[in-house]
Amino acid sequence: TVGHNLNDLNSDSTSAPPEGITVQTGSDAQQPKKVYTVDKVVLHPTWQEGQQDDMTSNDICLLKLKEPITEIVPTPIMTKKTELLNATVWPAGFGDYNRKGSDYRPMRPKRHAIENRLDRKVSITLTTQTGTDFDTGLLVTDFDPPSGDLNYLNILGEGSSDAQPTEYEGTSVPGDSGGPLYIKDEGEWKVCGVLSATQAMDFEESLFDSKLHFSYGAITFYTRVASHSQWIQETISENQ
Repeated sequence: TVGHNLNDLNSDSTSAPPEGITVQTGSDAQQPKKVYTVDKVVLHPTWQEGQQDDMTSNDICLLKLKEPITEIVPTPIMTKKTELLNATVWPAGFGDYNRKGSDYRPMRPKRHAIENRLDRKVSITLTTQTGTDFDTGLLVTDFDPPSGDLNYLNILGEGSSDAQPTEYEGTSVPGDSGGPLYIKDEGEWKVCGVLSATQAMDFEESLFDSKLHFSYGAITFYTRVASHSQWIQETISENQ
């Protein structure tokens, strides 16, 4: 999942205590098939040091469960940075479809998946305070309207992306953070990213109207899993 989901409420550089954190399986968030308790929360080292912003490429966190999940076959992660630009990707999540703008009513999470194209790949090296370098990165999509005349990815530098929407084009909703981004790699579905943030095309205007973050032209940033694959495997081995 992502680090900002598991920050301690009193300190962004401290992980939330595992007590009370659960992981649910099933298709209905209100009626989970099974509930697992969390034994340990591990934030990325650079995230824990406070290197955090809306486009930070280290927004990632691992959860160790007290018992393994056995009723679901896990999807493998991308371990090589071979994602193709303009490839079809499928974000998924349990976001809140009951929220409108700043109207924070009780959550009504709904499982969903949408289609998009991979518009940008970004590689970034971050260094800890003790001098350790970490390979990090982002994958980026945007929400193209039916008119096909809106594209606002110039904030990420040069590159090309198709402004025509896919058949099931969509973007994230509040509560999707940490959800997977799927891609087909050599015929096999893999997780290539986890949802970190969505930014409105008009960022200044969106400061006054939060629903614009999820409107046409919105840009969604995913923490790039392949960039973190070494840290993921090392962390898993250290916590067996």
